[in-house]
Amino acid sequence: MKVKWIIPGFGEPHIEKKSEILDTNIAFMGGVKPTVHTYSPDRPGVVGEFLLNKEHPHLMRDLDAVVVSLDDCELTGPVPWDYIEECFSKGWDVISPSLENTLTAFPHMVRDKLPKDTSRTSVAEFFFYVMTPRAYATWWGYIRRENPWLWGMELTMVNTMMLKVAITKRFSIIHHYAGGSRGLEGRNKHFAEVGRTLGDVAKQPCFF
Repeated sequence: MKVKWIIPGFGEPHIEKKSEILDTNIAFMGGVKPTVHTYSPDRPGVVGEFLLNKEHPHLMRDLDAVVVSLDDCELTGPVPWDYIEECFSKGWDVISPSLENTLTAFPHMVRDKLPKDTSRTSVAEFFFYVMTPRAYATWWGYIRRENPWLWGMELTMVNTMMLKVAITKRFSIIHHYAGGSRGLEGRNKHFAEVGRTLGDVAKQPCFF
């Protein structure tokens, strides 16, 4: 498979541990090398800003998959590229690994909670997405500068973006660090733009 792997934001805090995580992930990505967008006090940047400024969907048109991952998410084993290719051939748009720990706002993503080997879901928190180029273009099209942390977008991938999303046991990650609350205003703006409310999205089933 022709794959691009994007890490849209790499830096402090915990830079030493994140560097270890990056080395581990490179070893498990089967030869796929990352495009790492770094930030620092002198060169600030946020996830959505890096994606909007540097990773336009037209750059992905000739690929088979686009991976977008956070710098604090550690793979626990090899990415099953053959299986992901099979999933894409069956119409899946986005594949997310399951979690080995519970550091998530959505407990159904924990590996032991999945009802199937690969489970269709209405919500997959943004940790490590493997997407078709078309799905990436759709998802990217909802990124806004006023919501650079991408909050709320995981809750509209299915009901608004109309993407077919799955969480799988075939590979998993450990999410190392909790995020803050800086994205609440951006989340609310995203919901307002797409005509959703927190009550609407909260009614979605975890699995189909």
